[in-house]
Amino acid sequence: MGSKDSRLNSYDRNAARHTLDLHLKNGRLTAEEYDTKKLLLAVADDISDLERIFKDLGDMPRTTRPPSAFQRTRGRQLSTLDIVCIAVFFVFMGIIRFVFHVEWHMFAFFGIFLVPMIPRMIVDMRREEEIVYYESESRNK
Repeated sequence: MGSKDSRLNSYDRNAARHTLDLHLKNGRLTAEEYDTKKLLLAVADDISDLERIFKDLGDMPRTTRPPSAFQRTRGRQLSTLDIVCIAVFFVFMGIIRFVFHVEWHMFAFFGIFLVPMIPRMIVDMRREEEIVYYESESRNK
């Protein structure tokens, strides 16, 4: 779990919603309590808010930690590779277009799928790690 002052990200909220669903399913919450806690979760800002929501239930959801130095490095690599792959794709598209006189829209479909996949395969970063990295970067700006 992160520090007491850690702001919640989307994974923290999803983990908390899932935990609330489990408590409702197991009969530890009434429908009214569930709705109330779900509303409190929607306006919660940090980990201490989560602790107050789950205080009477005793089962705190797992929260994500800020990205490690390794994850930050991989996140920066991913951002850089995204830009490089887009640039290479446009150069490739331009060469194909002018050398072979092929319309660009034939290749745009492949670019939509391949350009985002290639950097993610190279860096081998899971989607969850990528989201945590981008959320932490947006908080730091």
